[in-house]
Amino acid sequence: MENNISNTNNNILNNSKLTNFIINVIGPHAGCTTEDNFKTKTEDIVNQGYTYWVCKSRAINVPLVLNFCNEQKETYILWPLTSSNNHGIDTVVNTKATKYHEGDGIWKPINNSLNNTTGVLPATAFVLDQIKVMENPIDMNLSDFVEFSTEKEKNGVPVKIQQGKSTMCIKKVSNFNPKNTTKEERENAMKSLKRSVIAYGRLKEPYCVIVGSDTKNTKNTKRVKNAKQKESKKGNVKGSVNENMKEEKKSKNTKCIDDNEIDSNNLIKNERKRNTK
Repeated sequence: MENNISNTNNNILNNSKLTNFIINVIGPHAGCTTEDNFKTKTEDIVNQGYTYWVCKSRAINVPLVLNFCNEQKETYILWPLTSSNNHGIDTVVNTKATKYHEGDGIWKPINNSLNNTTGVLPATAFVLDQIKVMENPIDMNLSDFVEFSTEKEKNGVPVKIQQGKSTMCIKKVSNFNPKNTTKEERENAMKSLKRSVIAYGRLKEPYCVIVGSDTKNTKNTKRVKNAKQKESKKGNVKGSVNENMKEEKKSKNTKCIDDNEIDSNNLIKNERKRNTK
């Protein structure tokens, strides 16, 4: 590929030659900030000519990405920030990838000279040879795109980012609209359609791989500790609620017992009166 990302119009969304993109909503990953991740991945590209970018999404797989990237001379991945205030949820697992395969199941060792490729493994990873962090974020409206999928029922549907599906292949609706979706349908797919793209990268053959490890997934202790503390607090609240419910139930049961005792006493008194007569 002769063209360089730095020579591409800063707002690549306005480039008429580019219609296919991969969107990857970004946040902290494996205990690192977004800035740290871009820095280490850029170092890989400078030193080794490529890097791996791990993602976990049910809308992404190796054959799909290969098919998608082969349609266009250059395919770029866009990194918009999440619309939530906390800028994404960090993973609680930080396992180093030691091997990869290109969808054929034949594992090969990962280049040891690369910075650590981490995540919840096995996972899909994009192969990139360029990354550009924007000085000024690019405004993006998701209603201008539809999803690309090899599954017929999903191909051409409005873009809908959700948990477990924050990465997907998308196409400009001006060039691709197989389901004839309307602007209204695309706008109603999500509450928040506008995103700020803070960086983008170029995919390099083989475009997408599966990365894995021979060791078990290891937990990010700090994150897990915080999670346990939150769970503990939830447990305390839940425990208090349960205790109150038990007391309330006990009170109700006591009242029922008292009522039953009164009814029994009345029955005994009435029976005695009958016998006396």
